[in-house]
Amino acid sequence: MKYYPITTNNSYQGEHIIYLAAEDDKIAHRRKKYGGNRKRNYTEGWVEFLDKREAKLVVKHLNNHIIGGKKSSWYHDDIWNMKYLHGFKWIHLT
Repeated sequence: MKYYPITTNNSYQGEHIIYLAAEDDKIAHRRKKYGGNRKRNYTEGWVEFLDKREAKLVVKHLNNHIIGGKKSSWYHDDIWNMKYLHGFKWIHLT
C-alpha cells in the first residue's frame, strides 16, 4: 500500500502519528527490475494516537470496513484490519 490512502482516510481522526514499514529491499529490487512500479511500497503500518479513547473509537469504527473511494480506485475493495493493542509500548517494536 502507498502512503497516500492511509493519510487521507485517517486525516479526520484527530491527532496521530503514522509509522510505515517499507517492503524488503530484495522484493523492491525484483519488482523494479522486471518493469514494476518504481515508487516505494509499504507492507505494514501503525498509527499512534495521542488519546487512548479516540484510538479505541477509531478501531471500533474502521475495523473490517472497506477502505473505499471511487470504484476505479486501486484500494476500493480492500478492507481495514485494525486492532487496539492494550498495554502496548513503542519500545516493544525494537
